[in-house]
Amino acid sequence: MRGQLAAFVEGMYDPARAPVLIRNGRDETGRRVGVNPVTGQIYNPGLVGTFAPGLGEPAVGMVRAGAAGLPKSLYRGPGLVLGPRFGFAFDPTGKGHTAVRGGAGVFYDRVQGNPTMNMATNPPIVFTPTVYYTTFDELLATAGSAVLAPTSVSHSLYGKGFMPTVYNYSFGVQRAVARSFRIEVAYVGNIARHLLWRRNINPEPLGARFLNLHPENRDPVTNNVYSPNFLRLYQGYGDIMQYEWGGTSNYNSLQTAALLNLKSGLQLRASYSWAKTLGTAAGDTTQVSTFLKPRQRNYGRLSYDRDHVLALNFTWRMPPRAFGASPWARSLARNWEVSGTALFSAGRPFTPGMATVDGMNFLGTGSESARPDWLGGNNFARPALPREPGQVEVPYFGNAGAGILRGPGTNNWDFRISRRLRLLDEKRTLELRCELFNAFNHTQFSSLDTTARFDRDGAQINPLFLEPTAARRPRHIQLGLRVNF
Repeated sequence: MRGQLAAFVEGMYDPARAPVLIRNGRDETGRRVGVNPVTGQIYNPGLVGTFAPGLGEPAVGMVRAGAAGLPKSLYRGPGLVLGPRFGFAFDPTGKGHTAVRGGAGVFYDRVQGNPTMNMATNPPIVFTPTVYYTTFDELLATAGSAVLAPTSVSHSLYGKGFMPTVYNYSFGVQRAVARSFRIEVAYVGNIARHLLWRRNINPEPLGARFLNLHPENRDPVTNNVYSPNFLRLYQGYGDIMQYEWGGTSNYNSLQTAALLNLKSGLQLRASYSWAKTLGTAAGDTTQVSTFLKPRQRNYGRLSYDRDHVLALNFTWRMPPRAFGASPWARSLARNWEVSGTALFSAGRPFTPGMATVDGMNFLGTGSESARPDWLGGNNFARPALPREPGQVEVPYFGNAGAGILRGPGTNNWDFRISRRLRLLDEKRTLELRCELFNAFNHTQFSSLDTTARFDRDGAQINPLFLEPTAARRPRHIQLGLRVNF
């Protein structure tokens, strides 16, 4: 991949070589125009915020794979690593009725390909110039007037890499209570380190839009705050999402199961888990806080955490005498099988959002959003800040934590009924099958309105807040016919 990937390297960025942005200005008649701050050249005001021609390097700080001492893949992971694992099992009674099992091990993962492949579209590999004020007929003739503007780098990963590591451990007991009945109880857990997350290293600064705190950010032409790209640390770019190996997670659970086999052909199994999954990022591309420590702002229940899960399943092979002992009844009952599953699960954790009717920005930046203040239960409040942006003394993040609420859970039953008929001989059979998904047609909501909306007085005015917005599929029946030969 030499030369086909590019990442932003902070140490290679030189402000003196950064592109110069066309700014707002006025001509001699007082009309608003775009102005090159170095040469004074006048441009159409629609070009404000784009690169001034001939000044600076449009990809300063971007390094191609294999250049500037970086490997061909931009990052270099460890070589050989140790993955010790230990397990044990023994029968404490020696009667074959009880088994005690446990173990621990170190497991490794490799970074998926998407973070690497997505760097193939970063500048200077790909530029996206724009031609303003033209037509399709004139496009080729005006291509030379195309301009560049700050671009966001959504994926940047380089330098020393780590290998995502998971430490698994478990301890459990199995007991055969009777010949046909078995129970299991186990503790299962893991911790993970060196997981990927993304962090914006080029945000609009915190509080930048509070002009009473930062009067230098006022555009003298428009009397409003400058566009975010004029205020960022690395001029010439929008957001820069840097991958980092700082993610952590932990999982702890109590897992139980019971299995019952009856002579009548009925098999029943039930399993239940009580668990908690905590971490800083739910996936490789999860974005963490730009301004606060991720452990403080993003650590909480992950989106795939389910604290309570109960799963049931059964299979019943109908005995020949299910309808009676007569030849006709036995023929009718032969080769029927009924099975089913049931799943009862807690919902997905989520972090509530916030909006206001007056558009108040509590952080003074567009690079991160504030959260409401959590009062307990499902009660939230608008942060107690001045109503007017000009009166704000400090940005306010809100105290609602990550993953403090849960979405709708699952309550689902599926059934399957089938019969196998012999065709001519034992090798040729016809299977008739009927399957019912969500058999009881139970309404199962899949998502909620997660945004609290506040008026200027702090009252929550969204009547749909925490109300369902979508549901999973209703009952679905599927018929099947299968010939085996």
